[in-house]
Amino acid sequence: MSGSGRWVAAFDLSSYSSAHTLRLVNHAGWQNVRLQQANAYRLPYLSGTFDAVIHFGASSQLAFPERALEEILRVTRPGGWVVLLDEGVEPSLRGTLWGWLLQRANPLFGFNPPIALLQRYGIEPEVRWVLEGGFYEVRFRVPG
Repeated sequence: MSGSGRWVAAFDLSSYSSAHTLRLVNHAGWQNVRLQQANAYRLPYLSGTFDAVIHFGASSQLAFPERALEEILRVTRPGGWVVLLDEGVEPSLRGTLWGWLLQRANPLFGFNPPIALLQRYGIEPEVRWVLEGGFYEVRFRVPG
């Protein structure tokens, strides 16, 4: 990234997570990385700032997922990529021992990808199941 004019922004609501990530970034010697504590409902970036946004985890725990999605759409430029990753057991595995164990260990694995929410915004995402069917990856381009 150095010299390319590109940068990576990362945030978390938790100051502990932000501080821990900053230590890892500094230890690795990465350049052009901006870390901060922020709220997913009010992202501290201008509209259209990012070519791509990756949101990992906690989607199923948000009180207002539509508000977080609106913020993701706002800060991603039209035509930019959005990738959402979170726990959720692949439907074909829900009736299996593996699926049962995951959901028993953590009820968040019982959540589905936010397809219906995205469709309200006219978005038809691609969905992939990763990590042995225990996490979903939803990807799409921001309409523009």
